Amino acid sequence: MLLGGQPYEPLEERRWGRRAVALASAAALGGLALYGASSGGVGGGLLALKGKGGSKTQQGGSSQLSNATDDSVVKKTVTAADLLEIESVCSWIESYEGLKDCTALSDEKLYKLVPKEMVFETRPERVRGSIGTDAEEGYLTFNMVMQNRDNTFDASWLVVCDVYGNIKTMEPLYMGTEFYRAAGLKMYDDASVLFAAGESTSLNGYVYLLDWKTGSYSRLGDKKVDIHDLQRASEGDYYWALDSKDFGKVAVKSGAWAVGPNEIGVKQDEVDDLNHIQLLEDDKYAILSSRSTNTIYKVKADTGDEVWALGGDIGDFTITGVDGTTYDAGHSYWRGQHNAEYIGNDEYAMFDNNFDYENEGSKLLVVKVDEDAWNSTVVFEYSTGTYSMVFGDNDKLPTTNMLGCWWPSSYYTSSDYANAKVVEVVRDSYDVAFELDIYNNVECEEDSCDVDEGWLMYSVERFYTKPLVYSVSCAAGDDDDAYTLDFITMDTHKMASKSPGSYVVEDAKGNTVASGTFDFDAHWNPTSLSLDVSGLDDGAGTLKIENKYSSSRSFDFSC
Repeated sequence: MLLGGQPYEPLEERRWGRRAVALASAAALGGLALYGASSGGVGGGLLALKGKGGSKTQQGGSSQLSNATDDSVVKKTVTAADLLEIESVCSWIESYEGLKDCTALSDEKLYKLVPKEMVFETRPERVRGSIGTDAEEGYLTFNMVMQNRDNTFDASWLVVCDVYGNIKTMEPLYMGTEFYRAAGLKMYDDASVLFAAGESTSLNGYVYLLDWKTGSYSRLGDKKVDIHDLQRASEGDYYWALDSKDFGKVAVKSGAWAVGPNEIGVKQDEVDDLNHIQLLEDDKYAILSSRSTNTIYKVKADTGDEVWALGGDIGDFTITGVDGTTYDAGHSYWRGQHNAEYIGNDEYAMFDNNFDYENEGSKLLVVKVDEDAWNSTVVFEYSTGTYSMVFGDNDKLPTTNMLGCWWPSSYYTSSDYANAKVVEVVRDSYDVAFELDIYNNVECEEDSCDVDEGWLMYSVERFYTKPLVYSVSCAAGDDDDAYTLDFITMDTHKMASKSPGSYVVEDAKGNTVASGTFDFDAHWNPTSLSLDVSGLDDGAGTLKIENKYSSSRSFDFSC
């Protein structure tokens, strides 16, 4: 089968089975849990893992990337013993268990509190794409939760790590005597991550800011919101949030609704379980995902008036699948989707859970929408090889690779018994560029084994510490001492609207020969600039790009 004109090679499929009944309860379908007050975290550089439990980095060797075709694999296994060497992890376990030594726990109890293993496998060339080594930088952030079949939680951690398995911070989400869980995480600025967290399986909770460098987090105001998702407003001290079937803009300081809460302008039985919100064009429009009706809505943010509906019974668009079959408007091509959002170029990405359709499995989807012709086309469809009943993510990266996460909600197999996965897929080739597999103490020696407990996550977010700068070229102009400097740049994290940036060009002595401002394109789409520069000694100089948060990257060039 050809998908988007490219050969489709799915991950090795797991055998389908019955759903984990307890996880199918209403509480689990929306429920998220999270734990506690921050213990402060670890500052400075990446946390040092001394390898007490056998952590290792190796080139080549056996790979769990089932569709890999080259040998340049970097693998690192972070064990539970390694995690205990992280101060914030060890100190929380000692406090929680009433121990003087966190290493005194039995393996059985330890693996309920931290993963037995976190296996990172990275193919550098695929991660770099057309951008180069800059694309390997930065971090992933996610909340991983140990959930039991009875909907109780044994642990929850906010994690910041890189694609090579170096853990920057790992903090417990545990407040008082309760575990919490976070759903959507989005960057608030270059220093902090915005998230909402609910106690146990509650869908309502307070909003927090995570300082990803230290791991510390603090509550942002006294407003409780639906914890599925939220986004910082384009201007002012506000954020957009969900409220059951409604949405609106909240003032951080007062907690008051500055806009809304607004209903979506359709019959309310066509809206159920809103699980994602994205604001576009300086908060002019909102993209909202209605999970239970299989619908993605575009609405006017200030009123909730519907612009269109994509998917579900009242969908306005025909949908052409990857096999070329066209379905009439009102067809549900995806079911129970999560994290549906606009990624630029008329495309929308989502995690298609295929809820209640286990035999079809869950997928990463990208759909291209023609608003004028009222048709849509699935242009990317990647099978996870399993059924993930709820949760899941699918984001576009600067390289155009797609970053997803999921967890098997029914069965493990002897060949793949990871509890949860984070996977980066090359969009054009469907090759895996990066994979993180998270394991507990459960192994499967049969063809298939029931999922009774395990680590899971709702979403994953990628960000960088500096703007990306690549494809830099410099050519002599028509006049003496004149040059044309061309380059492409992107902001540090995905932005839903354009964001301001600036450039400075210095000669070899550090003198400024050119400067100006520009806008980073939204949705991690490339921003191409061409500058006319003069005054360079022998055509050598330094280009500095800075974003609105004062994060910058310098690039030396020679014409």
